[in-house]
Amino acid sequence: MSLTITEPTDHLLTSAAARAAGSQNVDVARSAFYLTSRNEPLLAWLHTSKQASCVDHGVVICAPVGFEQLHANRSLRHLADAVARQGIPALRFDWHGTGDSAGSDADPDRRATWHQNVRDAVAWMRSKLGCRRISIVGLRMGAMLAVEALGPDECDNLVLWAPVTCGKSYMRQMQTIEQMTELRPRPAHAAAGDVEAAGFLVTEETGEQFKKLNLLQKQLSCLQALVVGPADKKLAERFAQFDVPVTTLSPPGYAEMMAEPHFSKVPEQTIRDIAQWLAERIRVPSAGTLEIDFARIGPTQALVSYENAAEPDVIRTLHERVLRIGPDQLFGVLVEPTGNVGDLPAVIVLNAGAANHVGPGRIYVELTRRLANAGFRALRLDVCGLGDSVCSNPAQENDPYPSTAFRDVQLAIRELRERFGVTRCVLVGLCSGAYAAFQSAAQLSDPTLVESVLINPLTFHWEAGMPFDASGAEKLMQDHCRMARATNGRKLWKFLRGQTDIGYVEAVKLLGRRLGNLVQKRDVASTARSQFPPEVVGHPADNNLAADLTRVATAKRKLALFLAENDPGQAVMAYHAPQETKQWLRSGDLHLETIPQGDHTFSRRAPRAELFRALTQYLLLRYAVGITP
Repeated sequence: MSLTITEPTDHLLTSAAARAAGSQNVDVARSAFYLTSRNEPLLAWLHTSKQASCVDHGVVICAPVGFEQLHANRSLRHLADAVARQGIPALRFDWHGTGDSAGSDADPDRRATWHQNVRDAVAWMRSKLGCRRISIVGLRMGAMLAVEALGPDECDNLVLWAPVTCGKSYMRQMQTIEQMTELRPRPAHAAAGDVEAAGFLVTEETGEQFKKLNLLQKQLSCLQALVVGPADKKLAERFAQFDVPVTTLSPPGYAEMMAEPHFSKVPEQTIRDIAQWLAERIRVPSAGTLEIDFARIGPTQALVSYENAAEPDVIRTLHERVLRIGPDQLFGVLVEPTGNVGDLPAVIVLNAGAANHVGPGRIYVELTRRLANAGFRALRLDVCGLGDSVCSNPAQENDPYPSTAFRDVQLAIRELRERFGVTRCVLVGLCSGAYAAFQSAAQLSDPTLVESVLINPLTFHWEAGMPFDASGAEKLMQDHCRMARATNGRKLWKFLRGQTDIGYVEAVKLLGRRLGNLVQKRDVASTARSQFPPEVVGHPADNNLAADLTRVATAKRKLALFLAENDPGQAVMAYHAPQETKQWLRSGDLHLETIPQGDHTFSRRAPRAELFRALTQYLLLRYAVGITP
């Protein structure tokens, strides 16, 4: 795998004479680039303070793997910032086959590859920044892999955060999580020992390698160690055997950090403790000037090998590049086919919930590479406050339904049009990303936007206080089914007499809400509902799907709906706009496909592969062949 520096990042860091240790007011520069490990590109981030920096000593942060990496991503970004504010450069990276790096979790030889990833990250800090000394922070499996990979005298200070100490126990946890999955169809080609935990695959080979891991049997060689999490006496005793001074901390917040991304909370106290512990052991100059030439650090573009499961003997090469968009420096990764890009539209993929741009189970990385393999440009975008599009106000981050999402979509479309000559764009989003894609089609006037593809939307209207999960959509679907029964003449009298599961009072309330919706739709329909709102848009004030659909039609845009078989998206749509939904389906302006055996985030390989196949085929038929599917 070859890498070429084709454009430098735009950061130049200078340090001031004074250092505000640990202060949230100290600016941090974050630069994304690709480093090479085993001839494959890994996406990495360098965090450096703009006010004071020490390049004699660097910190490498080793993330967990699987769903734990996705859940902890935001907190590890905060940790890297906190270390940088102490004047210490911090590097975090995506393991091979994870995040934005090359490869997949189905690749062989994971253990040896990830060991080399750690060693290459450390070597990068030494060669590019001149760091003579290295400290490591490892979370969960990242802690285990770092200890295994580094030999004696390669690590000064070691921070083990809730480390995996026994690989067999870890695999039992993954198997338990797999058994809790909503739907469990296994692909026919899957090995009996494969485990699919929360959308991520642990192959039988990788699982067997994990089972051999035991931190309590490793040589623990470093100057000092910090163990964060529930006290493990055996681990402390193991450090003592190698005469390593060890500090233990058990601050709260770990469970909240590892919750689903839209519910997760950054463990601020733990992060402060780790950053302070490192700062007390690393000599940081109080004065001096540091200049880092990011053009020499690493490329912001890379070539990624892609192997389609449908064509196992064909390996193609895709081009990926880091993009920074607009005044807020939104982050995205653009995937392109090598060679000439035809007249196919560009695809912009929007955050699902509060997961970063790789998506739940890394679904967006697989999807965008599949689309690029078919000839489409595809952009994995973080809207402001999510993933690596850092919000200026931390209190506003991690909102799955940010009101600025539509502005961010417009900025991304403009970037693709002005920088790459894109003339047509298609939006794709899962869950809250589907909502943002739909409302962008209804609100933005930019003619470059031609279609929105909605995957498992839970709502078409958002207001503050609505639930983030499927419970609200399920309530609407239940109401819709009850109203359908009420319109049946034989059952209407029973419904009105309260002889149903919701009783008389709730039946009257439900009818009242339904009549209110119809009146609101009629009133809006009599006004200029087809007019686009001002270009600076947010969540619509009115919950009127019929009016929104009219605006989409006025802009001559298409909609496509891809649903797991038990997801409520179509029922919610039919509840709010029954006549319009039928009309759109009849006219072909709304394309609808149901994916058998899929759950809400397509966490299983078989239905996910079917989603990719169906979505790619749909876009190719519409835009490459010119046939309405």
